[in-house]
Amino acid sequence: MQYLLCGLGLLCVAVWLKYTPGVIASIVLVLFQIPAVWPYYSGPVSHAAPCLTIGVANVYGANRHFDAFGDWLEESKPDVLLLQETEERWPTYLTLFADAYPYIESVTHPVWGFDAKILSRYPIAQHEVVALPPNDIPVQRAVLDVDGRHVALYNLHLFPTSQRRAMQNPVLRAALQRETLPYVVAGDFNATIWSPGQRDLMAGLNLRNAAFGFGYQPTWPARALPLLRFVQAIYLGGDRGAGRFSAPETITPLLAGALGIPLDHAYVSPEIGVTRYERGPGINSDHLPLLVGLSLPK
Repeated sequence: MQYLLCGLGLLCVAVWLKYTPGVIASIVLVLFQIPAVWPYYSGPVSHAAPCLTIGVANVYGANRHFDAFGDWLEESKPDVLLLQETEERWPTYLTLFADAYPYIESVTHPVWGFDAKILSRYPIAQHEVVALPPNDIPVQRAVLDVDGRHVALYNLHLFPTSQRRAMQNPVLRAALQRETLPYVVAGDFNATIWSPGQRDLMAGLNLRNAAFGFGYQPTWPARALPLLRFVQAIYLGGDRGAGRFSAPETITPLLAGALGIPLDHAYVSPEIGVTRYERGPGINSDHLPLLVGLSLPK
């Protein structure tokens, strides 16, 4: 998307300067990017009544400003929450929603950033963990009983495209290929749909990106200070944890929503229709949340 916008900007400048080679080069650049972005505006949208609404959010474990998340939850009222990075004070805070979401499944991991929770209004008929290399990184698999219809939900937080991601992809792909129920795979993939690691994961899986048809909706980076402080510590020295508990940011989520990249995704199996897909507001995390409406097969 950034290349597409740059191409359009260069095209305008070249036309204004009446510079023919620049016009031609800009048009080529724009045409090269359109096929990558077009599926976000051309995918199938179901017009059936949604029977399951899923909220997906990497809440950022060091986030201690919970009000924005609570406000989003009260406004959107998803039936199920797939949450990543539920470390530190998040388990205590989420108990406040136990009445609204009586069915809860959690996983913890010694590596920071890989605790996760599923909160549901519907009964969780089954829960298990798919362990990914390295170090048995957990992916939650929960089977929901939605008024007699069973659907499997995979809640995940993957490594970015790297050697470690190359180790994770075959294990996760094999688990998804064995799935017999209608299913949803959602969470923080740490990759755009165009990255090699993401394309490798999706190879051979008959899954549809739930965002297709609802427009390009980037989700990262919605917080800048912790990331900048971390990079600064790497190159200039200092505390790598500085800025983790910094004050809420209001401008960065707007920039992420306009110029960011989509690292959080939801994929659905063919029998599931997508009726709604929208990005939520800033919740003081480095990721923006997602709200996905689904119609399930009878």
